[in-house]
Amino acid sequence: MIKKLWKRSLLVQLVSYFSGLSLITVCVVAFAADHLAKGALQKAIEGRLTVATSLKEYELAEWLAVARKDVLLLSQLPAIREPLATLLTGAEAADRGEAYERLRANISGVVALMPEIKSVLITTNGGFVVFSSADRALEGRFRPIGYPSTFFLREGAGSVVPNYYQTTSGDKALTFATPILDHRGVRMAAVVVDLHLGGIDALIREKTGLGATAETYLVGRVSNRNVLMASDSPGEVGGTGVHSHGIDAAISRVSGQGTYVNHRGAPVIGSYRWLPEQNLALLAEVSQAEAFAPANRLSRSILLIGLASSALLLLAVYLLSRRITRPILAITDAATELAGGKLGRAAPVVTEDEIGKLATAFNRMAAQLKQSFEELELRVEQRTVELREAKDAAILANKAKSEFLANMSHELRTPLNGIIGYSELLQRSRSLGAEERRFVDIVRQSGFHLLHLINDVLDLAKIEARRLELCPAPLHLPSFLRELVDVCRVRAEQKDIRLLHELDADLPAGVHADEKRLRQVLMNLLSNAIKFTDAGAVTLRVTVLGAPGDDASAPPRGQEPEAGAPGRGARVRIRFEVADTGVGISPAHLQKIFLPFEQAEHGTQHAEGTGLGLSISRRIVEAMGSAIRVKSEPGQGSTFWVDLELPRAAVGAASAGDAEPCVPAGYGGPRRTILVVDDRPENRLLLASLLEPLGFTVAQAVDGEDALARVAEARPDLIIADMRMRNVDGLELIRRLRESPDRRGIPVLVSSASAFERDLRVSLEAGAVGFVSKPVQMSALLKALEEHLGITWTPGPAGRGAPAQQADGPATAPARADRPAPGGGGAAPRPAAPPEEELAALEDLAGRGRVDAIRARASELARADARLAPFADELTRLAQGFQVREILTFLGSYRSEAPKGS
Repeated sequence: MIKKLWKRSLLVQLVSYFSGLSLITVCVVAFAADHLAKGALQKAIEGRLTVATSLKEYELAEWLAVARKDVLLLSQLPAIREPLATLLTGAEAADRGEAYERLRANISGVVALMPEIKSVLITTNGGFVVFSSADRALEGRFRPIGYPSTFFLREGAGSVVPNYYQTTSGDKALTFATPILDHRGVRMAAVVVDLHLGGIDALIREKTGLGATAETYLVGRVSNRNVLMASDSPGEVGGTGVHSHGIDAAISRVSGQGTYVNHRGAPVIGSYRWLPEQNLALLAEVSQAEAFAPANRLSRSILLIGLASSALLLLAVYLLSRRITRPILAITDAATELAGGKLGRAAPVVTEDEIGKLATAFNRMAAQLKQSFEELELRVEQRTVELREAKDAAILANKAKSEFLANMSHELRTPLNGIIGYSELLQRSRSLGAEERRFVDIVRQSGFHLLHLINDVLDLAKIEARRLELCPAPLHLPSFLRELVDVCRVRAEQKDIRLLHELDADLPAGVHADEKRLRQVLMNLLSNAIKFTDAGAVTLRVTVLGAPGDDASAPPRGQEPEAGAPGRGARVRIRFEVADTGVGISPAHLQKIFLPFEQAEHGTQHAEGTGLGLSISRRIVEAMGSAIRVKSEPGQGSTFWVDLELPRAAVGAASAGDAEPCVPAGYGGPRRTILVVDDRPENRLLLASLLEPLGFTVAQAVDGEDALARVAEARPDLIIADMRMRNVDGLELIRRLRESPDRRGIPVLVSSASAFERDLRVSLEAGAVGFVSKPVQMSALLKALEEHLGITWTPGPAGRGAPAQQADGPATAPARADRPAPGGGGAAPRPAAPPEEELAALEDLAGRGRVDAIRARASELARADARLAPFADELTRLAQGFQVREILTFLGSYRSEAPKGS
């Protein structure tokens, strides 16, 4: 209503402007008076509070000085020393009993004259209690003098700093201890005196005329918490103690005064100071409401007088404005209707003065506005149609691209499965000669080369679609680098060049990193260096540059962090450098080598490869928060390096057997039957050739329908099924098996030439227990069989092992020896778990096969709370291996331990 009236009435606007100006003037005057008055009051009160804190400091020092003197007097009284000497010299039992009673009576009499003493304890030089005024059960027990007692000698009594502490019951306490010397000045015992702090409470609580809301209190640092030692309401607030600007500043040994919010949340004016001789913070505070009450009353008076004056001015302005605004009402109404959307509305021109000219100009503006609005609507409609068409075209293009990549990957990986698989079978044959074995090795290497090219194209597609994710996990760095060099050494030896690696002595054993992506980057740099070097050497140099920002809180050299995720101050900057003595790169070409499908020239001819390696590596390194840098001189060689900031991690020692796993000779236990389901006979024959030498009975089926018929006949212990088949595919086969009560317990491994994670997720949702990508890697297949059949492999003869697993799609990755297994035992502590609702959310993601989301959530947990890092590490390890059932078991072990009702 008010807004509408404002738009319709120029009179209201004029009156409002004048009234607003008058109100602003009144408020400014009132604010200035309030500010100046409060400033003067604050200075006066701060001076009074400073004087009060000085007085309290003096009184507290005097009280403690008297207490120290009383303790010294107690230790020097002959009435105490003489019976104590008898107790300590080993006299007869009767004499000792008499001496003990005299000692108790004398101490009771002295304590009665010293009200600040609460209890007295006397210990021998060996630390055993010979007398206790409060609890005779302590006598004879070993209780050496130490923290929290404040021990002092007579010579240093004036400079000792008391140590305030908190008892198990929550009471604040102060204990003095001093030696008892015999007549020769030799220490024969020590007296430990607990003091009553009531005297401190009394002198601190005295307000000394500061005001009704004034409060003086002491704060001490006990067990890393700020604790009220003496106040009107002593006690702690919250689990971390009491806090306010004044308390925190005084505890930090900074003295001062000012306005702030105290530990109860009330605004106060306070004076705070640190008392170094007492090891306490002393604060005196007065409520701001009481302190500024006079200033507030003055401000209210100014406001009331100003408002009355403004009301009189407003009346005069209203009468004057009515005479001015009447001729403009017609134009005002027209403008309001125009603003409401009536673009054809015109203002009446009734005069020829300034108002008439205003109406004429308004009508011209309205006509032009109507024309412009009509043209704008037409343009917006045309542009909307164009954008919609462009969006539809982009969606179709992306869909076609995704379908093309999926089909291309599947169609290329399917024959590669046969090429690589059969070449590995031939490599293990003992009937091949050296020349034939070399030919087979060339076939296998060519197959892996083509597989790497396919992976490069898929990685580039993921990067362009912004779907590249990093999955950091604990990594044993020296073992990782040794494996990397061993893989590249074969290619270097073929070219008769040296492959050197130099590792910094300060290199941490464990870091958090994405092993797959870091391996991909370093492998690309090393491969390029070997490719473009014909003579000389290629060097991998790994150097520790130090902690980020020279963080002094990083662990000392040789000391690893505690198990778990990286903590604050436990990060390290590492430089990975690859240098070669090859042909080098010209300055003009340095700007192009990181572009997709761009290759450096090798002599007069282009080198082999797609030209995607450096482009993909640069994107991966940028996702890690760094960049690939290069310096090169034609004819002299090139140096590429990457500086990465990596968190430290605790890892176990690398297993000596990590380098090259051997193919087992068989397995223990009864003979197992495996049903292989694939519509391609060469794929079925390959798996049969891999499994039968290990002792498995292998049955075969051409599709899902045939498999359902053979299940009853073969009674398999496990089924390996292709995902895409004619008639009944692998997913439909799993669904039908799960619907049958007699067959639902048979585990099914899905084997597919697809490299997309969505196929893994769909397979797990359908009921598969695992996923092995094609080309089938022997290490991945053996691990899956061991896991889901519960068998133990029999070690095979030493020789050529299974090929190292390639970073290829969602294949099941074997766990590294240096990473802890879930629940892996011994005396290792069980990792802390997140709240119940977080466990439920992770179980839901695992049930839907969302391993990518599980990895992302695990990284968030490790960043949010360092205590959850071991839990997140284990979850990440299982997710990287796509071990969904193990993830559910791991989470379920925590869910079962959670208290009910929590």
